[in-house]
Amino acid sequence: MAKFRVNDFISLRIIKNETVIYVRGEKFIQCSYILLRKNLDEIKELESIESVDEMEGQLDKHMEASGGENVGIPPETEFWAHCSNLQVWAENQYDTRMLHRNLAFPLLKRLTEAGDPVARRVFKEEIAQRFESGFEPVVKFLIIEGYMEYFSSDELDVIGENSSSLKNLDLSDREFEPFPEIITNLRHLEKLILNHSWLITLPTSMSRLHSLQTLSLGYNRFLVIPESIIHIPNLTALLLYHNQLRTIPDNIENMRHIQHLSLHDNQIQTIPDSFINLRDLTFLNLDNNQFKEFPEILTKLTWLETIDINRNQIDVLPDSIGNLSRIRVLELSGNNIANLPEAIGGLTSLEYLWLEDNQIQTLPEAIYHLSSLKFIALRNNPLKNKNEIKERLLNCGVEFKV
Repeated sequence: MAKFRVNDFISLRIIKNETVIYVRGEKFIQCSYILLRKNLDEIKELESIESVDEMEGQLDKHMEASGGENVGIPPETEFWAHCSNLQVWAENQYDTRMLHRNLAFPLLKRLTEAGDPVARRVFKEEIAQRFESGFEPVVKFLIIEGYMEYFSSDELDVIGENSSSLKNLDLSDREFEPFPEIITNLRHLEKLILNHSWLITLPTSMSRLHSLQTLSLGYNRFLVIPESIIHIPNLTALLLYHNQLRTIPDNIENMRHIQHLSLHDNQIQTIPDSFINLRDLTFLNLDNNQFKEFPEILTKLTWLETIDINRNQIDVLPDSIGNLSRIRVLELSGNNIANLPEAIGGLTSLEYLWLEDNQIQTLPEAIYHLSSLKFIALRNNPLKNKNEIKERLLNCGVEFKV
């Protein structure tokens, strides 16, 4: 049985043709794959590449085959490759850039717990430096696996300030309890995605994210829009689809820079009058909520360009809808609308109109005079004179689905 001793704390053995790492004589992990055999200077020579993690997409992951199957490397050759990697890693003060994150950080943590003085000295420093590098797969790993919990609030504040290259972060499909404090310290972050995260609230410190422009919180369990979101100062896009929202708070008017608001698949019934103060809002998605009438307040937001209010319970459109002179896309499918007002002729910028699955029998004359209209969807309506409608739309150069 082949054995190799890296130092007083790390050793390796071949057991049943597999390489196993031991820490202080106790089995730690079975090696899963060989990723790279480079020393630190060689890594630095690779332009724009700072770590093994950043190279993984370009490398032959010899032992990453599903089920750990043998892919042609003799076990002993593989063993000595692992020994070489770990020997170089130890000689370079456990520099985590030299091993894949899935091995480097758990092994460094175990060495720290085992009393390795070098590991104890560099453990937090390595975590902080790799986080501050801003490489998203490593950042996600460190958050998800709980490594940022080793730092105090003051330390997290410094790390967040130093993470200037981290602009985008997607932590979807993870349940966090408690919410990772490091996230609210990422003051350079511009886009944060937390879909499918079982969230019901957010910490008040979210308002510290002064650079955040896009926040996606789809498929969570919010009953209300968290107050802290309202106070994120430069947010331009908020996605809160597939939650359990029943109302929109009046103070949503404080979201002065919001341009894109997706609230589809909730239980919202009304829009507050304070919406009138959302002067930058151009895109609004209210699909599949519980509106029984078209919200009158929306007809005062004359700067809107897209409204999606499909799959609600609307039966009448107000005459004031004609005020929406900048609207380009209007989606009204899946409602109970029977008639379109002549005032729809005021939608002089309208290009796409969706009216499928309603109760419409005829189209107002104004439809045929919308010079910008490119497409209209009318399927699953009890249309009278369907052939005449098709002919007139064709003559207007409008594509249709009837």
